[in-house]
Amino acid sequence: MFKSIIIAIALLVSAPAWADALSEGRDAIELHLVKAGRWNAVVCNSQDIGGNQFVYCHPVLDDSFGGLFAVTADGDRPVVHPVNGKAKQYMPDEAISAVDGSKVAVRPWTGEPVSIPDILSGFQS
Repeated sequence: MFKSIIIAIALLVSAPAWADALSEGRDAIELHLVKAGRWNAVVCNSQDIGGNQFVYCHPVLDDSFGGLFAVTADGDRPVVHPVNGKAKQYMPDEAISAVDGSKVAVRPWTGEPVSIPDILSGFQS
């Protein structure tokens, strides 16, 4: 019983930090794409798919192509993982800037294999 209470408290305390890290990661991807001049205007949407947080960024009014990223947390800091070829083209190898100027790590996706077409179909209209 006591162990269950400790686990529940730990989850409640860490959930806001996890959510903040995911939001910060999504915002950092969008900022990077805008600053890099990939498109005149960019939209980044996120979805939880299979317990992973994915972000799909594409030009405004054209979701037929874009970068697919996974965002994880390392403690309270986001980590961006380019998943598809477009995302890998758009991201530097080590880090991008967060909105507050801090660095957000960029690492290869080493999570479970995913079906990129299936994930993209959930984002594209």
